[in-house]
Amino acid sequence: MLIVRRVPRCAARGAAPVGAGLAAAETVTAFTVAHRAAGGVLPGVEALLAVALLVYGAGLLVLGRRARLRSVLPGMVVAQLAVHAATIALSPASPRGHAHHEVATGGVAGLTGPMVAAHLAAALVTALAWSLRRRAVEVLVAWSAPGALPAPLRCGAARMPVPLRVWSAWRRGAAATRGPPTLPARLPA
Repeated sequence: MLIVRRVPRCAARGAAPVGAGLAAAETVTAFTVAHRAAGGVLPGVEALLAVALLVYGAGLLVLGRRARLRSVLPGMVVAQLAVHAATIALSPASPRGHAHHEVATGGVAGLTGPMVAAHLAAALVTALAWSLRRRAVEVLVAWSAPGALPAPLRCGAARMPVPLRVWSAWRRGAAATRGPPTLPARLPA
């Protein structure tokens, strides 16, 4: 059974690099899927790795709880569109004689309606993934953190003290009990 509990903020800071790395991978994947789904051309791997490093830095800020996700969401949308513009600039140029199709089909920097919608959806998916990632990593780090250890036990055999009552009862029971009961020396007359 999975039990979710509140985790102190100090535990979340140790989880930020792991969560930021996963969030960067998710964000760049969402960006590339959205960009390709809307008909865009992707740049080389180097440009995508540079984008992933920028997203990793932003993930450290957000997942390290230095910035709230609500305040960063508009920045995510702007970043998606800025990365789109950078992707257009870094993409291989159109073959000679075919550049006139870009002007006829695309808006400013290739931002058509489907492209904007795809990048908005990618930003929302990214925000949802980051909020879920933050909480999941906090819980996992808190569970893996070592708790307070019990005090060490004393080595060697510990002697159990014998209570005095037990000892006196043993002495009483050790007296001879066989034979007839003893009578007092004199009976009262």
